[in-house]
Amino acid sequence: MESAAERIGGLTNIAKVCYIGGNVKTLNISLTGELAKEVDQMVESYGFASRSELFRALLRFCTATHPPIHTFPFEEPPTQNAKEIIENFRNTGKYSPQFISSLTTGLKRSTFFKKK
Repeated sequence: MESAAERIGGLTNIAKVCYIGGNVKTLNISLTGELAKEVDQMVESYGFASRSELFRALLRFCTATHPPIHTFPFEEPPTQNAKEIIENFRNTGKYSPQFISSLTTGLKRSTFFKKK
């Protein structure tokens, strides 16, 4: 019986061919403990040899889908006024002060939002 990894279009076999040249870069990601457990469960249930193999297969799948995935389902905000965006989030009452502070920091760093 073929593994789920093989059912995803033989992506693990493609991975073996890609590494013959030895041009491998290491990337590090940070995950919550809960998400790391989910990744480990996926590795085991889908028959991947490692977390890295799972992520390589997922990335290949995302870049090889038809139609290609070019963007994530994010929408452009209706305004480029960061203060207005922050105020709208604050006014919902759904977000903690820590979230609002983090949002403020992120928007200040963003090149998308104009300083107003």
